[in-house]
Amino acid sequence: MIKFYKKHGMLVYWLILLVDCYDSYNNSSENGYYIKGLLFLSAILYLVLNFTKRRHTTSKWLVFAGLTINVIGSFLILQDTLYPVFLGYCLYGIAIILFITFLLRLIRHEELSSKEAIIVGVVFAIAGVVLIVKTKVDFGGFNYFAYAYGIILCTMVAASVQLLGVKNKRNTAITSFIPAGLLMCGSGIIQIILRVTGEAKGLEYLRIIVLLCSGYAIALIVNGAKKILK
Repeated sequence: MIKFYKKHGMLVYWLILLVDCYDSYNNSSENGYYIKGLLFLSAILYLVLNFTKRRHTTSKWLVFAGLTINVIGSFLILQDTLYPVFLGYCLYGIAIILFITFLLRLIRHEELSSKEAIIVGVVFAIAGVVLIVKTKVDFGGFNYFAYAYGIILCTMVAASVQLLGVKNKRNTAITSFIPAGLLMCGSGIIQIILRVTGEAKGLEYLRIIVLLCSGYAIALIVNGAKKILK
């Protein structure tokens, strides 16, 4: 059983994620805490079983801490009141910063080539600000927080792009970390759309897409960390 989970643990993660999507679509929020908790435990167990070597301890703890703070944020976002939801997104931002720190630690200083990352980061940041300004999104007094959150998401993409300059991590960057950053940005854009439309009738499926994007992003980060840090 342990050997099976060590090799195919992400299949369990995806099954739980699909259950979470179904639960969210049916607005069964009372089950959300348990499902998201199982989702978190499935990812942690998969990493623990695959982190067999006593190396890269700090990077491993950054991943674990990011996953832990991320799931706490998801618990808070299940609340209906404003400030727990706001705090949940703050924790999401902190989790992403931890993932960014993890990515930057994978780059040795002599291999750092930041030109591509700066270009990508600036493009994404400008696109994100233009999207928010043009759509005249009102985040209820939290507009500056929304801008900061968008910049953090863009920085995630920029940090992952930097790994393209590292030969032994280029493939993992392409298959795991860059898609993870893009999915997180996609999730943020959809959340803006939901805010603009007020979650109008007929757009309920967008909440499911947000769950899939964020869940898939976490799965890619976990898989990438497993490949590099095992």
